[in-house]
Amino acid sequence: YVRTLRDGYVQNLHPSTPDFDNRDQWAGRLDLDWQWSERLRARYAQDRFDLDQRPTALQIVEFGSYATLPVFGSIAGAAYSPRRRDAIANEASRQSAVAIRGDTLTLDYALGSAAGLDEMALKYIGARRVLATDSQTDFDGTAADFSRFGLYNDYVQHSHELQWSARNERLSLVSGLFRLGDDWRTDNPRWNAQILRGNDGVYQINQRGAQDRSGAIYGQLDWRASERCTLGLGLRRTVEEKAVYRL
Repeated sequence: YVRTLRDGYVQNLHPSTPDFDNRDQWAGRLDLDWQWSERLRARYAQDRFDLDQRPTALQIVEFGSYATLPVFGSIAGAAYSPRRRDAIANEASRQSAVAIRGDTLTLDYALGSAAGLDEMALKYIGARRVLATDSQTDFDGTAADFSRFGLYNDYVQHSHELQWSARNERLSLVSGLFRLGDDWRTDNPRWNAQILRGNDGVYQINQRGAQDRSGAIYGQLDWRASERCTLGLGLRRTVEEKAVYRL
């Protein structure tokens, strides 16, 4: 387990949130190894990561065409500086968070010897991984509500593998089944005042995602022809399905 705490680098003069780029981060790992019997062994591992911080400060460092915009021009002019300031005011830089969790289960079962093959075994490997992000960022560089974005990601992946293996003095055999699936979703809402974007509206819905499924069957044979030469033959058949959407 490890944890990191850090103050922000740039002060936020707006009372809405703490200083920019502060950090509260921790990570941990748990491992369990259980010898159930002479033949069966189980192993479980869990990894966790969590990050909570304010976004990096977005400051107006180039004035340009902002000067010609009504209302926003004068506000941007007051916030503009060609040099990095130690303190600025943003009302919508609220969060930049990440949470990750991974779980893995491995089962090993010794089958013994048969038909001239030694060390026959079955192995199962299962895993699940989850990722979530939460970002709310001010994109106009001022304390006024002209432009802000949100970015929310959710991702889940799971995999399963069942494997059979065996060997003797000359041969090494392995075959198995594999299954993988994942689901991903992103919500990316955007607020832009009409004065910055013309007449195309002030709120945008931007959602996208995907779903993937993959399955495989495989096998490999290695033959030790001599002390210096081993010949191998492997085959794998994979089928995949993908679906993507955007709104």
